[in-house]
Parts: sequence; C-alpha cells; structure tokens
Amino acid sequence: MLHRACVQRRAIPIEYVSKRRTAAIWFSPHTLVRDVARIHFRGYGSWSDNQPGYYVDLVPSRIYRVLGNSDHSRYVGPDADKEWNERVTLTFQLNPKLPENIRKTLCLEHEENRNRTVFDTLVIPDVRRALRRYVERSLQYRFFSGSLYHIWIPDNPPDP
Repeated sequence: MLHRACVQRRAIPIEYVSKRRTAAIWFSPHTLVRDVARIHFRGYGSWSDNQPGYYVDLVPSRIYRVLGNSDHSRYVGPDADKEWNERVTLTFQLNPKLPENIRKTLCLEHEENRNRTVFDTLVIPDVRRALRRYVERSLQYRFFSGSLYHIWIPDNPPDP
C-alpha cells in the first residue's frame, strides 16, 4: 500500500505505531529507502488538518492499519523536504584503539590507494542529510571474529 501510494503520488491515511505513540496520520511517501537495518519510506506526515505536518521516515511494518482511500489532492511531494534535498559530506575517524590486524583489514576494504601506510579517515561525499544518521549508525560498529568493535567515530558537525 505504501509503495503504491509512493508510485502514484498519493497521500494515504494510516494508523502508525511509533516508539512514542499510536497515531492516525495522512502520509505522502516520496521515496523508498533501504539502510542496513531495515527499509522505510521517506515522506510528509500530517497528524492534524489544522496544523502543518513535517517530513519523516516511517517503517512499513509499524503501520497498524490503513484508515481509508488514498488521495492525490492531499499528496505533498519531496520538493520542500530540505533534509532530503540537501547533500552533505560525512567524515569519520578510525578508532585509534583498534587492534592493528583490524586496522589493516579496514585499510584494504576502504582505501583506494593501497600503498598508504596510514589510514585513519573515511570521507563519504554527497550523502542526503536525511540519511546521515543511518550512514553513521551503519559504520560505527562491526563484528570481527565474534567480537564487536567500535570502528568509525563520526567527525561531523551536529545537524542544525
């Protein structure tokens, strides 16, 4: 249902279960996003007819039910979604406490110039600001030989 509403550019009334509450909203999905943990839809959510909504990410499995028919006239597209339309460069510092063998492995995985002996910074250009937290979360921790390591430390200014 969300995918169809996204493709057809229609708002859909749903009952959504978030971490804080269950609420009825009109949701206008504009993009299907897949991060490492799960998929979600980015779009405009309106919780009340007399107050403006805002752009949010909704997880499809948290939709409790559809409350009615979709509506093209209520659809709000991505043009005003500043976080989606703005691109940022993300920078990460390699955790200096990592064992040397893990540092070497990461150097081989991420470094284009494999002749470098020092590899301590990862720069990812052109990331949608709305996806920043997902990219940061996906790079911070990783398992090696059954142990969880803090790999990349974000070195980015806070979002405004």
